[in-house]
Amino acid sequence: MEKNKFNVLDGFTLLVKWRKLFVYNFLIFSIVAAIVSLLLPKWYTASCTLLPPDQSESSGLDILSLLGDLPKGLSGLPGMATPSDIYVAILKSRNVRDSVIQDLDLHKVFKTDNHDDCLAMLDDVTKLDKSEEDMILIKTTARSKKLAVQLAESFVHHLDRVNKTKRFTSARYTREFIEKRLADNEAELRRTAEALRDFQRTHRVISIEEQTKAAITAMAELEAQIALNEINYNMARRQMDPSHPEVQQLRIKREELKKQVAKLETGARMDSASYVVPFDKLPDYGLQYAFLLRDVEVQKAIYKLLMQQYEQARIREAKDTPTIQILDKPVEPDKRSKPKRGIIVISAALLSVFVSLTIVSLFEYVNRLKTSDPAGHAQLLSAVDVLKNDWRGWFGRKK
Repeated sequence: MEKNKFNVLDGFTLLVKWRKLFVYNFLIFSIVAAIVSLLLPKWYTASCTLLPPDQSESSGLDILSLLGDLPKGLSGLPGMATPSDIYVAILKSRNVRDSVIQDLDLHKVFKTDNHDDCLAMLDDVTKLDKSEEDMILIKTTARSKKLAVQLAESFVHHLDRVNKTKRFTSARYTREFIEKRLADNEAELRRTAEALRDFQRTHRVISIEEQTKAAITAMAELEAQIALNEINYNMARRQMDPSHPEVQQLRIKREELKKQVAKLETGARMDSASYVVPFDKLPDYGLQYAFLLRDVEVQKAIYKLLMQQYEQARIREAKDTPTIQILDKPVEPDKRSKPKRGIIVISAALLSVFVSLTIVSLFEYVNRLKTSDPAGHAQLLSAVDVLKNDWRGWFGRKK
């Protein structure tokens, strides 16, 4: 049991014994890794930062405006998309990626005829994400500084294109819908206006309030004249004979005034051209007039609102301003992004230590097996000889 124990002294002894192997492997791996890293093609990364979408410019039918109506903080809940998430999704869409490939002829750049492979390679050199502050981040990597910048600019351009197309389509559909609604409203407004006009013509109603005031004033004047006529008539009867012409004239005038009052009250035997509304017709006429006038005013209010929306839709349809705001434009990088030579050399150096430890362990095992188990050692050598013969046979050097 004591022989099988491995302590620090044994490890240090092995390290000293195989020190040359460790040093040689370390130097070989490190030098080879350094040479390979120098031979590897250089890659450059261009980055671009976009501000979050401005929701105030969205129309009432846009998705972004619906998200903007949500309470603050609610969009941060799990599963709740933010406007920036939508922009990132548009950037990752097949529509935008295909357009970028077509713009920069990436089939030639990536040296592939398969479109799916080209899409996969584009995804490998592109990083599309958002920051904690909802900034949209675009990072593109290419073998030339110029191509890296062109890739980022192409993504920004086609994001703007998709947004403009969406805005134009939404505005056009909105305008067409409002145009149809305006045509219906104009027909309804004409119908209600004609109904009000026919009512006014038939019943001689121009303004029910003003005509009522005029009828009340006329009635008051007639009642006053009747009261005065009654006084004169009674005084004349006391002073003169009932057959006296003056008494008869006062009586006839009194009856005529009462007839005028009756006309105002009932409208009976009233001139058809008169615009005086009888008192007993006022409730019905007033109610009908109020409803007809209400219908006209409602249609006029709807027409005014639709015209405002129609003009806004026409403006949005003709609007061709950029839909995105760039915080940091993509510029040509001064330094390469890969290969990372330091990491490659350090990784190779660590790999050399692992390989050296494996070789040392194998040789030490064989040496211990030779001493402790000669038969097993012979069997191992026999297996190694078989492998050597196979190796020679594969390369045409079998004796």
